Formats: sequence, C-alpha cells, structure tokens
Amino acid sequence: MPRFLLLTVLTALQVSAAWGRYLGDSVEGRIVGGGAARYDIALLRLSSEFYLGTYVKLGTLPPFEQVLPHNNLCYLSGWGLTSTNGVQSPVMKEAALPIVGHETCTSSGWWGSTIKTTMICAGGAADSGCNGDFGGPLSCVVDGQYVVHGVASFVSGMGCNTPKKPTVFTRVSAFIPWINSFLGCWAVEASDSEKENTRLA
Repeated sequence: MPRFLLLTVLTALQVSAAWGRYLGDSVEGRIVGGGAARYDIALLRLSSEFYLGTYVKLGTLPPFEQVLPHNNLCYLSGWGLTSTNGVQSPVMKEAALPIVGHETCTSSGWWGSTIKTTMICAGGAADSGCNGDFGGPLSCVVDGQYVVHGVASFVSGMGCNTPKKPTVFTRVSAFIPWINSFLGCWAVEASDSEKENTRLA
C-alpha cells in the first residue's frame, strides 16, 4: 500500500505538524523539497501505509517533461476559500481550470517573468484556486485519463480570480526523475527494514 503524498513544500510542513502522529520521527526523514526546496514541491513519507478505497485512490503522474497545450481541460480539487476573503469550504470542491499556455501566461499584462518553466498556469476566469487550496492536485484530462500535472502553489495577491492572473501550479512533469529517485531510495530502505524484522522474528 502507498506511503507517500505529493504536495507543495509549505503544505507538507503544515501537514507534518498537524499529523505528526502519522509520520516518521524526523522532518528530514519524511519531507524532501524539490531541488533543496528551491521549487515548490515536496514528497511526504508517512510512517505507515494508507489504504485505497472509494474516496482514496492513486494519482497517475505524467511522463517526464510533458507539457499540455493551451486550454487543455484540468480540474483543481481542495478545501480552499470559496472566494477572495471568503469562507473556507467545509467539503472538498472541484473547479474546472483550463491550462493557460506558457507563452500567454508569461506575457506582459499576465504573470510575466514570475512564471518559470517549472510552473503551470490554469484557470483565470470565473473559477480559480484560492487560499487553502495550495498543495492540491491539478488533474488534467489526457487521452481520456486523469493525470496529476500540477500541485497548487500560489494565486495573485490582488485576489483569487483576478483577470490575467490564473492560478499557478508546480509542474509535476518537470520533477519526475527527482520523484523517482526518492521513491527508489525509500523503497530500498523499506525492503532492508523488512529483511531486518524477518531476521529478528
């Protein structure tokens, strides 16, 4: 069963603090920030496995460096504010956020040079992410399948659905080798631990 969550760095730290009883003993052992935390992405390792069911399922990750086209349909899910300075949703909500192409999002009048190639813009119309959604997945429709292409990172300080300031996500496909490298290391650690437990039994 899975033991990992893909989040933004701040969200991983917040979840770690709130759910400490579910995690390993040291922060270093359970949270790894992308590129020594230069990028807003983190893997959080739980101290025990969680189980899949009706409401808990695995997310599919994209191929390395796959970049989706402008207007590709995606969905953000989370418990964030329902509007700028609004109230936090008591239930998980979903918003349809089409991809805003990198050329458009980095143009003058939009986000400009704030947006790096390791980021994705999506939405920017009536629906958007908002405070409280950060760390949530951007699931995009690719060949009839939902793929986690983004992790919610930030919105404009002028408001959650400010025109030409779409929600910004960490682009997951830029970090596939990094993700695989840590999953591989942790899998080896788990295997060694199981072998040691077998010898002690």
